[in-house]
Amino acid sequence: MHPDHVNVKTLEKCRRLLREDFVKQNLRKIYIVYLNYKYKFLEVGESFRWGKNWRVRKGVLSIGHFAFIGPDAHIIYPTVIGDLTMLAPGVHIIGDDHDFSQIGEPIRVAKPEVNSKSLVTVIESEVWIGQRATIKHGVTVGRGSIVATGSMVTKDVPRYSIVAGNPAKIYKMRFSPDQIQLHEKELYG
Repeated sequence: MHPDHVNVKTLEKCRRLLREDFVKQNLRKIYIVYLNYKYKFLEVGESFRWGKNWRVRKGVLSIGHFAFIGPDAHIIYPTVIGDLTMLAPGVHIIGDDHDFSQIGEPIRVAKPEVNSKSLVTVIESEVWIGQRATIKHGVTVGRGSIVATGSMVTKDVPRYSIVAGNPAKIYKMRFSPDQIQLHEKELYG
């Protein structure tokens, strides 16, 4: 499962605007081979960038083109990250692995009704997740949306919405329906 990729025109624009010098570009390619070996990524898009000290469980991550994962990110369950998506420093995609409602069962060992490993967190393309936001495993953050710094996302986020708070709620929409249509035509059409 992967969110829709942006179109070739958008990728070419990113190549031009996010261009790196020859040495840095080739070092990145070599390091991505190492990261693939170490973390067993399911997919890694072109020009993926990352910060320091991020923690990712092996074999659970698929990353789109020109995506960025900031320092101190924590991703331990199956997650798909779309093209042009930015996860700021300290973003965590965690949780939903302890059932606290079982009578006579300690929270520490209580298993959830749904096996969290069977769920997939989807961060669609062109999403911006602010610093120290937490995304509950299994939700979908819709295309073009923004999650404010420090927010706790417990439910799916609609496309092109801006959410904030604990729990995160829609603050406003990024674009009007007509603007969304134009934006999507430019980036995905």
